[in-house]
Amino acid sequence: MAEQGDDSTIEHASGRFEASLSSLAEEDRRLLKAFVLVSIFTLGLGVLYALLLVLVKGGFLSLESTLAYTILTLHGTTVFYYWLYFVQVAVVMVFVLVYTDGVDELVWRNLAWAGFGLMSAGFLIDQIAPWMGAVITYTGLAPLSDGMPGADWFYVGYVLLGLGLLCVSIPCIATPIKAKLDGKVESWSSITFAATLWAALLTVTSFAALNVFGRTALWALEGGGPMDFDYMIAYHVMFHNMHYLPLLSTVLVWYALAEVTTGVKSIFSDRLSKVFFAFYLVVLPPTFLYHMFLDPTISALMKTVASTLAMFISIPTIMVFVIILVSLEASARVSEGRQGLFAWMRDLPWGNPAFSSIAAACVCAAAGGVLANILIQVKFAALLSDTFAIPAYFHFFTVGTISLTFIGLLMYVIPILYGRQLWNPKLMAQLPWALTVGVYLFGVSGIAAGYLGSPRRTLAPEYDLHASIPLLNALVGLGGIIMAIVLLLFVYGLVRTLRSGEEAGVGEVTANLPTVRWEPAEPGAVKAPTATIVMFVALAALFALTWLTFSMVGDLPG
Repeated sequence: MAEQGDDSTIEHASGRFEASLSSLAEEDRRLLKAFVLVSIFTLGLGVLYALLLVLVKGGFLSLESTLAYTILTLHGTTVFYYWLYFVQVAVVMVFVLVYTDGVDELVWRNLAWAGFGLMSAGFLIDQIAPWMGAVITYTGLAPLSDGMPGADWFYVGYVLLGLGLLCVSIPCIATPIKAKLDGKVESWSSITFAATLWAALLTVTSFAALNVFGRTALWALEGGGPMDFDYMIAYHVMFHNMHYLPLLSTVLVWYALAEVTTGVKSIFSDRLSKVFFAFYLVVLPPTFLYHMFLDPTISALMKTVASTLAMFISIPTIMVFVIILVSLEASARVSEGRQGLFAWMRDLPWGNPAFSSIAAACVCAAAGGVLANILIQVKFAALLSDTFAIPAYFHFFTVGTISLTFIGLLMYVIPILYGRQLWNPKLMAQLPWALTVGVYLFGVSGIAAGYLGSPRRTLAPEYDLHASIPLLNALVGLGGIIMAIVLLLFVYGLVRTLRSGEEAGVGEVTANLPTVRWEPAEPGAVKAPTATIVMFVALAALFALTWLTFSMVGDLPG
């Protein structure tokens, strides 16, 4: 096996990725830089809002209630709708341009620029509207917003976001399709396929967003009053896709970065990977109802069906993870690395901050996935849906899994786009694990508090709670502070890289990011039991936590 960072072997995947991204047309590079810069800004701003919230939640700071709700609205809106979607567009554009043979530029680039402008305008409006009085959290719940100053502008911001996402999704679809129609590529790579699939899902989701927010904006502009449609159903049809699209792009980044950092592609066929990526299309649409288990207009039968179908949502994510893990282990073993049961993992490029990011993201996803399969069950909805257990669990995904994964890719994309080596890669390789500590402290403490009745969407409940909750809230605050500090360090490191990182030529930009070079294994060539063991441990944890959930909430009313 080659040593980490050894350049004596055949061209490594990281070098090919760097060469392909460096050779993009200047206009495409400029567009990518625009999306990357705004995504970093929105991440930093969203984290600052979060820092205020966790200080209040932990009892370290006091805010007037309206101001606290304003910050809560700004945090959710900035992070979920703007950070995650500016960065995802950049990610998908990179994959479409780099991994599609025969593509030399983005088709209909001007439309993508228009999308960038619309998204940016929506972001600015949605930063102002909450200060005007639209304090309705990121869900923009109507008709609760009836009569709120700035509510009309809040929805207009979301409309512009929806239009912008529609404009950027179309070029991401058209570019690989044009390459295929022009005969430049016979078959898409699995990464191109998944990126195009993501863009297609975004197109549908954009229309859903325009449906709910466009109609609500008109309702608010006309003075409010009775609504002629069910906002919650329309919203959750859209929102369900909006919060699973980041998961699809996350596993796609895992798939790509595993190859970039180790040289190992899937040892299985591209077709198998495409099947699992396509499975998102099957499981996403019919499962949105699990967001509405407390809605009395939804029948018990439909809730039961939705709860059952929701169990299938994790399948494509798990299977792509298994493909990656089996491919890495088998390739490590045939490359004559350490041969103990788990010893092969010591040869992974832990000093590479991008690899550390996706590895830590998988650790967070394990907890989030196990908890999700408990919390999306209909029998627990009445007991847990309005408790702090929900935001505590989804931060395992939004912060520890999704955001960390995208940051991992940015640690390659930013140096390559700007021709500067990543700032302090040794520190950046340790930050993912510090973030994981914060995520687990925040998540576990918050879920325990939620199980004991601590509510969500309020930072200072005006009634007595379980005696343990103040301590748990303090731990939530401490975990949140750790997360905020680490994320701000990531932002600092990325900004420092693009402004003053060491300049390097093509082929040298990523030289300070250690990699390994493993020969791809053939399926069945060696035993690779790690993935099987991980799955058994996850199932055991799922059963154990399900039992714990029943034992903790079974005697509560509801």
